[in-house]
Amino acid sequence: RVHRERERENFSLTFYNPSPPESFFLWPSFLDQIESLLAAGRMPIVVGGTNYYIESLLWQVLIGDGVRREHVRRRHHRQTADGDDIDGGESTKRPKSGPDNDDDGGGGGSEVANQQQQQQQKPEQQVRELLDRCRAGAISVDQLESHDGPLLHKVLAAVDQPSAHRLHPNNKRKIIRALEVYLDSGGTQTMDQVLNAQRASPGASSLGGPLRYENVVILWLRCEQDALNKRLDARVDSMVAQGLLPEIRAFYEQHVKPYNHHDYHQGILQSIGFKEFVKYLQRYDAEQDRLLLQHLTAETTDGADQPDGLAALGVCLDYLKL
Repeated sequence: RVHRERERENFSLTFYNPSPPESFFLWPSFLDQIESLLAAGRMPIVVGGTNYYIESLLWQVLIGDGVRREHVRRRHHRQTADGDDIDGGESTKRPKSGPDNDDDGGGGGSEVANQQQQQQQKPEQQVRELLDRCRAGAISVDQLESHDGPLLHKVLAAVDQPSAHRLHPNNKRKIIRALEVYLDSGGTQTMDQVLNAQRASPGASSLGGPLRYENVVILWLRCEQDALNKRLDARVDSMVAQGLLPEIRAFYEQHVKPYNHHDYHQGILQSIGFKEFVKYLQRYDAEQDRLLLQHLTAETTDGADQPDGLAALGVCLDYLKL
């Protein structure tokens, strides 16, 4: 039998190690693959995925190599917080800290001293110092990470007032991104100027830059909401019957349980079908998974005792079906 997935040649379709928190590292390869297919006279078809990724493929809305560096920086920041080895090798995360595992990572002392020095300085002095270093190109983006959002927001306001006006002082990630554009240009361009140039390009709009490719067709399937809801609910039930609980249990035990820092808004941890079950996974064990699977897939449950975790699992499933 020929499966539907085998009727067409697939590109950029693979399995990822769940440890890296970002998927943007291979971003240039997607664009290269599309260009290669177009040059060969073939029609690329982009299927599925988050709308943000598809928009970034079709429209010129990203700003240079800084996108990749931003994700590398965010990964490094989270790994450092967890005590991870930044080389990205397998199983490099350290277990939760304890009496026998209190290593400061080899550089913690200087970082603490730097933070104490910052606290002793007046905010105005810190802003002037950071501003001078930014204008001189004497500070790296990673070094900006050690400062809080409101302070960096004041620095951004001095070099890129429009961007600072759009961003909340606590939106540290985007503030640093805007400062990165300024630093990368050697102080000659700001985020606001780059975005304005994109929007002023032929074929662009107030929302962003122009299309990357000609003759783009977007197919958007529509469905009655009630029919869609029933289809999605049935899909969730099918996932459970086919072994969802053992799968997410194994992932939880390997990639979540041993570590202190969990960001359910980044990387694989934000995937639909995992984060909704975290409370259940924290409370119950693999034996309860087995009992629940038997109960949920039994032909009849009349007179049978309900597993302890059935109610908690039901809450998770309802949340997933919303």
